[in-house]
Amino acid sequence: MSRKILSVCCALIWSGASASAFSEEPEVLWVTASRIPQPLHAIGSSVTVIDLDDWNGPRPMLLDVLRGIEGIHITQNGGYGQLTELRMRGGESNHTLVLLDGVEVNNPATGAVDFAHLSSIGIKRIEILRGAQSALWGSHAISGVINLISRDGGHTEVSLHAGTDRERQLATRLSHQGETTTVNLDWQDFRTQGDVIAPGGEEEDSYRNRTAHASVRWAPTTQLNTRFSVRHTQAHSEYDDYDFANKVAVDAAYHTETRRTLISAALDAQAFDLQHQWSLEYLQTHDQYHDNFPNTTTSQRTRARGLAWRVLEDCPLGPCTLGASAEWANERYTRNAVGPFDFSTASVLGIWKWQPASSLHWDLSLRRDYNQVFRGADTWRSSVVWLLPKQSLRLFAASGIAITNPTLTERFGYFPDLFIGNPHVEPERARTHEAGLEFTPAGWCCRINLHYFYQQLEDEIQTVFDPSTFTSTVVNRADRSHRRGIELEWSATVLPHWTVSGGYTWLRATEEDTGREVREARRPRHQYRLTLEYHDENWQARLHGYTVRDLRDFSQVLENYRQVTLSVRRILTPKLSAELNISNLLDEDWQEALGFEAPDRSIRLGLIWAL
Repeated sequence: MSRKILSVCCALIWSGASASAFSEEPEVLWVTASRIPQPLHAIGSSVTVIDLDDWNGPRPMLLDVLRGIEGIHITQNGGYGQLTELRMRGGESNHTLVLLDGVEVNNPATGAVDFAHLSSIGIKRIEILRGAQSALWGSHAISGVINLISRDGGHTEVSLHAGTDRERQLATRLSHQGETTTVNLDWQDFRTQGDVIAPGGEEEDSYRNRTAHASVRWAPTTQLNTRFSVRHTQAHSEYDDYDFANKVAVDAAYHTETRRTLISAALDAQAFDLQHQWSLEYLQTHDQYHDNFPNTTTSQRTRARGLAWRVLEDCPLGPCTLGASAEWANERYTRNAVGPFDFSTASVLGIWKWQPASSLHWDLSLRRDYNQVFRGADTWRSSVVWLLPKQSLRLFAASGIAITNPTLTERFGYFPDLFIGNPHVEPERARTHEAGLEFTPAGWCCRINLHYFYQQLEDEIQTVFDPSTFTSTVVNRADRSHRRGIELEWSATVLPHWTVSGGYTWLRATEEDTGREVREARRPRHQYRLTLEYHDENWQARLHGYTVRDLRDFSQVLENYRQVTLSVRRILTPKLSAELNISNLLDEDWQEALGFEAPDRSIRLGLIWAL
């Protein structure tokens, strides 16, 4: 059935109807994580957009920005440089797809992104698109998509930060913007002596990260836009051993070398009454571990995408947009002298956006993945948005099917004497439903968003241990997992220059085990946020706090914790600003992962020169 629908979509795109865009106000915010750019109010998903130019808070790494966001929980095994996993809406870390300008960043070996090494340098905006998005983006988008938009133009600046734990950060941004060409060069050197991760230990685990990001955009006409970008990260992390019997970190002189290289080229063009997007991308990851089981893991991903769409004014009952896409990807994996292993995937996609009334938007996406190893996978997503402009009310509902393919590590193994891969493991498959209400009273000073979601996960991949051989492997779980939750977000302007906002996330993530439901680890039941901000011509201040309650790890309940961050920026001259950031303001003892001490209070001072 999916082939027939895609054929019809392609035929309609090439039909002779006229093309024009829906009329929107100039200030409407457009979101690109929806593949075909859409105004925010027309997207049938829960969306959060963060502009880093307006962000007043610590941000040497993106995890500093994402902590406390509704629907997101971050687990870090200690301080900077330690393994950092992001879980959205109760999914696994490889259930969230992370993109940089539409290019996948997820590690082909693990299927996830280690946010420990993902710097904010060169990033202008963060788009968080919650809910199943595999119909648009393919594997790993079961829980949602985080799209990082790189900087395009702007001013040149140099910043220097220093703080406790011998933390130092030097960053430069060079920008040139001409009539047809824009060049951006960003570079950051971040290092810290680190914290004591092992409870009762004495050794501090240091971290160094150097990230460079370069992009060139050439737009000779309004109908042609090309972009070439390169991003490279090189990091050195010290880490500790872990005593699984007592579930606690133990001091050890271990370290790892990490490299990430991402190269992409993209072309946006308008031709034959169609809007085109074409891209080529290459990602290489390299991880070299120096511990009791030294190993080197390298993976690559090469991908080509093509997308074309057309806006038609004479669709039945209202204008519509029809799009079609073709993709090809190859992933390769090598561990020590084992491999390389690789497989390819070809995909086709059809998109239909329909506006039967000015206040009603309906989307349908259908996708077919032809995988070299697994049987073909069909995914889909449908959403509807109803706008009540006078009441400033937005209602949406969505349903869909999403998948996550087994990672190369799960299929081919990691430690030969400890973990054995399973080449027969099948992709995970999720059915999701969500609904939302977003209320912004006209002329009022507040905004309220309320979202509900439910997900049923089948064929979940789990690790099993064989006591007779003392080895582990992965299998598909016979029972189903269930994730449901509520996300509440609100904000209000209480006084001139003062804004207060808050949020709450309730999550119930369970899996069936011998006929009974069991709580899944590292997913808090409750998460609260409260943020107070002040802005005027010379001062910016932000007091941000969040609380995590009822968090379990290895079937043990961790102590509830709260984190408070204070950030202040003072504009000294038109070209010089000073910053103060205090993390863990209350100096609490806390753990995000069982047996790993999280950082104590840290203070960071900075100067920013705009050249």
